[in-house]
Amino acid sequence: HILPREAAPEDAGRRVLFLEEHESRVHPLPVSLKIAPHIYGVQRPEHRQIVWKGGGECAQRQDGAWSPLGCEVPSEAVLERVLERLGEPSQVKAPGQLSEEEQEGLRALGYL
Repeated sequence: HILPREAAPEDAGRRVLFLEEHESRVHPLPVSLKIAPHIYGVQRPEHRQIVWKGGGECAQRQDGAWSPLGCEVPSEAVLERVLERLGEPSQVKAPGQLSEEEQEGLRALGYL
């Protein structure tokens, strides 16, 4: 477990959800929204911790909405564990570096 067992709700039979967001040249983030080039998250039904190199934040679900919460586990420790499980992000390619098949797939998803 990445988060302490006591941080999990009683009905935590559900699996932990890992989240990733990576900036790319294909889908750049606006400067005003960019926190870091790679952002990861660990979420359980009632608790979420978002981390990036140099920072992080936690939230708890209360009455169906997420509210800020102090993090019990340091962001650096969570980031380390997430990267152990997911691996370091691969090198991001520019549109001109993509194969025709990769470009076709991105067009189908509306990215190009």
